[in-house]
Amino acid sequence: MSPMLLKVITNDLVDCLTPEVLNILSRQFGSSPVILQDADGLITLVIHLICKSGSGACKLLHFVLDTAAPQSSKTGMECDEAVSSQVQQCAALILDLLLLDLQRSVYSKRSTSYQSSKSDINEIPFLVELQKHTSDLCRDILTATDKRLYWLQRLLSVIGVHCGESCASDILSYLMLNADSEDKCSQVKLLLELQAEFESSTKDVIKVAVQKSLYYLQNANDTQTLHLLNNFTLLVKWEASQQGQQRSRVRLKSTLQNSVQILSCLLHHHSVAVSYQTIKLLYLVGMPTNVAMDTLINVIQCAVHYFFILLHRQDRTVDEVVTVKEYLTTLSHHPPGQTEVIRFLIQGVMNKENRLLFGGKQEESDLAESTSTKVSLHEDNKKHALSVTVPATASTVFHAGIIGKGKRPELVANNIPQDVKIQNMQTVMDTLHECGSVDIKKVTKVQDEGQKTGTSKMLSENSARCLALLLVELVCPDVIHAGTQWPEEEYMKYTIERDLHIRRAFEDNPILWELLRVVAKSKPTLCHCSVLVYALMSTLLVYWESNRESKASMSQHQLQNSARLVECMLLGDFLPSTLGQVGELFYLLTPYEVYLLLVNIWSFMKENSPSEESFSDKDSTGRPCRNFETVDPKFTKIIHSTLHHNIETCGHLYPRFFPKNFTTTR
Repeated sequence: MSPMLLKVITNDLVDCLTPEVLNILSRQFGSSPVILQDADGLITLVIHLICKSGSGACKLLHFVLDTAAPQSSKTGMECDEAVSSQVQQCAALILDLLLLDLQRSVYSKRSTSYQSSKSDINEIPFLVELQKHTSDLCRDILTATDKRLYWLQRLLSVIGVHCGESCASDILSYLMLNADSEDKCSQVKLLLELQAEFESSTKDVIKVAVQKSLYYLQNANDTQTLHLLNNFTLLVKWEASQQGQQRSRVRLKSTLQNSVQILSCLLHHHSVAVSYQTIKLLYLVGMPTNVAMDTLINVIQCAVHYFFILLHRQDRTVDEVVTVKEYLTTLSHHPPGQTEVIRFLIQGVMNKENRLLFGGKQEESDLAESTSTKVSLHEDNKKHALSVTVPATASTVFHAGIIGKGKRPELVANNIPQDVKIQNMQTVMDTLHECGSVDIKKVTKVQDEGQKTGTSKMLSENSARCLALLLVELVCPDVIHAGTQWPEEEYMKYTIERDLHIRRAFEDNPILWELLRVVAKSKPTLCHCSVLVYALMSTLLVYWESNRESKASMSQHQLQNSARLVECMLLGDFLPSTLGQVGELFYLLTPYEVYLLLVNIWSFMKENSPSEESFSDKDSTGRPCRNFETVDPKFTKIIHSTLHHNIETCGHLYPRFFPKNFTTTR
């Protein structure tokens, strides 16, 4: 048949074959002996003509599909008379034989091409034309059911194999971006079967499809983005199942591992559902074994940023927090990742936008920037009426504006409930423990031996040292007195500015006390934070020396900080138990007595400066510790006299400071 006549049939004749006409033709020729005798040859001719049809192939295909399996939702098929069952059966037979013939032709020609080492394959006009309409076919298959779904799936697989990797990847990427069926099993089955068909001719089709899908995300809406992440998650979960592990195919998980940096950017997405689905997918995918350092840092930064976004959200769920904590812990398994996770967590805690979550204060400069408005001197002079009444001569005086930023804005009270602040602080500390308690060497050994061991809540030595150095780096503005040797009292006047800066940092970020406490528990790591301990102690000494209140309890904030500091020094084995427990007395004493006890601790630190070499013993957990078997009486004398002077209020605490087995040097 000539191309022109074939074009007329596919374009014009199809429009005339309405359901009513088809039913009439079926009744007229259904019992014809000539038709029945040559039925096979006639159907073969029809299939041959369909395969040769180019222009109008999509219209012809939908005509046969709608005839074989009518859809009531299609407005074009709405008619008073429905297609008879005989016409439907005939159209279904044509579709089955057409797909069988197309499949035989495509695979046989491709096999011949492989054997002859030729890359060119004789093109089938019907499939080449349908390649231009794959989006319509994919859109149709997402709503198709039963036989129509089966036919479209076979047709898409044949089109993808015949037209090559580009077309096959386009089909997969479109389905992954738009597939959202309530029946997740059938949805996964469709994607897997198409992938299996395409991989028979193009091995890397899933890799190209993933790259295209991620590229299309630039212009995709929130719904498509969420569909893509859900489909990725379903496929990765299927691969982890027993059935998925037994099936030979290119793994989507390994492909996505090479794109974790692109996926991690979706954690900044404005949609809560997209961000949560992204962190779940990243947790399932994991990281490649030999990950690049820049990729690891970018992924960690995005994950930590999402972690603090969750803390800002009041409607967050426990599952969201647990998922991001587990993912950060997974990233900590990589040797460079543990240090970076801790660094970004500490930097996030001290960020001015996040400090309010933990009871911190907002800086006045931030309030001034948020309330400042642009001032026009021209408008300001008009308001003073200078530009109108005074001639513009050399002696003219203009209004030069207000020096500075005007009146200081009032500090806005932190309206976050106290229980929420405590919960946020506990969440950060738990995350830090989970990420920092991973012992890198032990984890590698466990993976090689195939065994499992529990992790301790105590920070590992490397992570504790990293945390201590980060605190000093972020809190201390300079490196004066960065050593462990405790200075003289006279040295305080040279470091007063730095000490006040450190004290202000702890006041603006109360969570720093908890971090310092964590460092103190990991002995002897507190030695790296000696400059912070020294600065806090010096400012407290100056405060209590100048305090003229009748009771120390009238200065609750400073009293609490003094007790916290002494407790951290006790936990870090900077002080023996006798000196380290004086914090329990502070609220019962006068400011001057608190000052004397702190001066006593200062004197002890000068003679017993802590260093890593002084932690020569081991405690019950195997950690290094200092052995304070004997304490010079001059350091216990002030405690004894303070207890004696306040015998009425502090007498019950005497046995705690001077037990029977306590010995002193003579």
